[in-house]
Amino acid sequence: MRTRGSNISLLAGLGLLGWFAAGAPGCTMDFNSFDFGPGRGGAGGAGPGGTGGSTIVGGGGAGHAGGGTGGAGGTGGSTTMGGGGTGGTTTSGNCGNNVIDSGEQCDDGNTTPGDGCSATCQNENPKDCPGTALTVGASGTVVVTNTTVGGNDTFTNTAPGGGCTAGAKPGDDLVYAVTATTDGTMWAKLDAAYAESLLHVRTACPAGPPAQIACDSSASAGTTIVSFPVQQGHTYYVAVDSYDSTSGTFTLTLAMNSCGDGIVAGNEQCDDGNAVNDGNGCKADCNVDCPLTDFLRSSTMHCYQLVDQTALSWDDAHTACLALGSHWDLLAISQSAERDFIDNTVGPVNATSYWTGGNDSATEGTFVWTNGEPWWDGWLGGQPNGGSAQNCVALLGVAGQSNDACEDRLCSDQLAYICELSPAGLPQ
Repeated sequence: MRTRGSNISLLAGLGLLGWFAAGAPGCTMDFNSFDFGPGRGGAGGAGPGGTGGSTIVGGGGAGHAGGGTGGAGGTGGSTTMGGGGTGGTTTSGNCGNNVIDSGEQCDDGNTTPGDGCSATCQNENPKDCPGTALTVGASGTVVVTNTTVGGNDTFTNTAPGGGCTAGAKPGDDLVYAVTATTDGTMWAKLDAAYAESLLHVRTACPAGPPAQIACDSSASAGTTIVSFPVQQGHTYYVAVDSYDSTSGTFTLTLAMNSCGDGIVAGNEQCDDGNAVNDGNGCKADCNVDCPLTDFLRSSTMHCYQLVDQTALSWDDAHTACLALGSHWDLLAISQSAERDFIDNTVGPVNATSYWTGGNDSATEGTFVWTNGEPWWDGWLGGQPNGGSAQNCVALLGVAGQSNDACEDRLCSDQLAYICELSPAGLPQ
């Protein structure tokens, strides 16, 4: 017998409205129909959802999404020709507790959407322009943890600047549309778990003509930092990218720059993570504590002090430099450009040679700098030639000429000396 339009058939198609749309915990409902649409499972409350009605022709009803504190979805109705109903989505009810619980893809400690982790703790993948919207204010930081796996190649080349090569072909990227709420300097720090990471900032998305204002990269997994001037209300597009199609997880941190935040940006010469004068070479205003600013090398922010009125042995000269304060030591020359700066700017004035921190006192023939910098092999021709008797290194030369070179000397020789300040909190 075929019955159409009856109240019974209507109730069968709706599955008694899923047992009054509440799905009483532990209760199910089963209505059979003859030739009607699929029955619908009741919404899950704290317990399982209702059972969808069976049908001869259509597919089983889809289970309603679990509600409450994560009730299971309704059971799909049985069918002769179609498939059973789909269970509802279950959530843990703990989104925002900073712990990735069952059913969550991420949990950043909040339920705010647009920060890379959605309000339901599912990953947000800003694959395309205009990207995921973020706002950075005068205080506080914005932290996003995500992955470039499955991202798009939105930016197909880079402009020159920073650590980036013009015309490079980046791989998958994610884009964040960052709006500043104040004028100043903003910095972005990328901590990538994959090699060949790339971080660049644009004023347009996608970029037509080169609109890149900051860019840097890292050959290995690690940290990359860029800083750039911003204006209140303007939006800047920060792309987490890579070379050579590498991809992986990352953490992106954004903030307006301020002295004491541990990031050197804007007009800062150093930033040791505090705004106090603690004697480590970085002052409370984030400038290098250099007694004579003419002896400050801007490319490295190292400071030098020449002592040529008093001649000391190497040991006494070393002690005198250390006494100047934390991060002071005898001169260490890590490259020829630094040697040229010393020669043309610092001296010597009243001496033709002066002590450096170079020595092989620990292991004969293996020379090191006392401050731990990499050794620069800038020997005068035929040097070193003193064997085990001469274990200390002096720089020999005449002021204004770029021909200074190192020689080994008796550590007891009385010479002038140069001290070097390597401040804390220098750019990474």
